[in-house]
Amino acid sequence: TPIPTAQICYVTVDSSATLGASYNTVKWQKPTVTYVDSFIIYKEIAGAGFTRIAAVSASAPGSYTDITSHPNQNADSYKIASRDSCHNLSSSSAAFHKTILLQASTNFAGTIVYLNWSDYIGVNDPLRYYRILRSDDAASPFLTIDSVPANTLSYNDSIILFPNAIYAIDLVWSSNCVPSARTLASVSTTRSNIKNRTGLIDGIKNSNATTAIKLFPNPAKNIVNIELQGADKNYTLRLVDVLGRIVIEKQANNFVNFKSQTQLSLSNINRGIYILVIESESGKQTRKLVVE
Repeated sequence: TPIPTAQICYVTVDSSATLGASYNTVKWQKPTVTYVDSFIIYKEIAGAGFTRIAAVSASAPGSYTDITSHPNQNADSYKIASRDSCHNLSSSSAAFHKTILLQASTNFAGTIVYLNWSDYIGVNDPLRYYRILRSDDAASPFLTIDSVPANTLSYNDSIILFPNAIYAIDLVWSSNCVPSARTLASVSTTRSNIKNRTGLIDGIKNSNATTAIKLFPNPAKNIVNIELQGADKNYTLRLVDVLGRIVIEKQANNFVNFKSQTQLSLSNINRGIYILVIESESGKQTRKLVVE
């Protein structure tokens, strides 16, 4: 009797994942026959190809969490095979599933986040699409802020109002595969790893930049005063809008006793929220400025 091959429905990052610990979870639909004893999970290993990593009993849910995975570092590929009670194996599924890897960076001022992700492999629905998920802080639930077609693998978001935001991407498609079940599903989703704003590579936060900064008044109307106190002698001040455009740039180097006070004229600046970037040889620091 031929041994039916199980079907992977999707591989996702565990929905209970945190920023500190997350793993890939493989979900599959069981065959309708009763003589399948277990399911063998294979993972693609560099230099070794698809290698067995686990066996899951047929009586258990059609789910396996790979605790050796590192979804914040790389995308992984998985296959599955069925094994009968005599330990005969079916061939592994020809189609593999590969997870989404989300990466992110910000612009110079830290006002725009650039999200880029790898395409999920294993889903062929031509109407599939990606959703961009954001939590405004780690304690809030993820909400969908936008969606893009499956052939779009990047998205930019203004984060000036969400300094503690975290992001994830999920793929949505129509499916007839249900883990541990033999009925049809209408919609399935698989999720990427999570990226948090404070962990992005942007060069904005620099532990060597220890200048004391006073910004007043804030909110400001026509003029803002910037008082700097630190060991560096030369500073570049840049006022950046929410789109990442530099609207004012000025040098501050008139230091007396390691202190300098500079004024910026805001008479030609539109009302709104801006980021002041203070850069010296020690690094960069930022402050938010509201112009009324």
